[in-house]
Amino acid sequence: MTLTPDIVTNVLQLLIHPENLPVYLHCVDGRLNTGVIVMSLRKLQGWSSSSYINEYIRILDVPDIGIEENEFMEKYCPEIDLPFDSLPDWLWGGKVTFQKHPSFKIRHINTLLVDNSNFKEQKMTEKEEYQKRMQELLEDTPKEYAMSDIENFSQGVFEREDVTEISMAIHALDLEGLKKN
Repeated sequence: MTLTPDIVTNVLQLLIHPENLPVYLHCVDGRLNTGVIVMSLRKLQGWSSSSYINEYIRILDVPDIGIEENEFMEKYCPEIDLPFDSLPDWLWGGKVTFQKHPSFKIRHINTLLVDNSNFKEQKMTEKEEYQKRMQELLEDTPKEYAMSDIENFSQGVFEREDVTEISMAIHALDLEGLKKN
């Protein structure tokens, strides 16, 4: 497993801010990292460990959760910054209804009072890092696959078998509010 608690926390921070939605989550290195992210999201949502582990096993079609993944989930108790004035509907119905989260340290941020002067700068840096990583991944992908995937994506057509795995991982998210009609 190549994920660190900081990486998972950063991904969760992106997922819980409505201005970032909708989000497409997948793993280019397999499905274990995506599974850990989704389990962490479920933990944030207040699911019991047995529930998110059972979902992980069912969706990934594996006999059991790996030792590393299990240890990670047991120890993962991050500090999460929540936007006080806007949560997505899929996260606790869009509002905090508890005093203390059972696993996470929750910090509420009133985004109306936060100085956003360097926010655009930080957002641009994150975007540049993402674009650089995507470029590296495209360079590592055989050209015929990369081009056919780009063409298929732009036309909304997919025929490769690994799309099933991706859609299963996305199905695992099952997040209400991501579908905007």
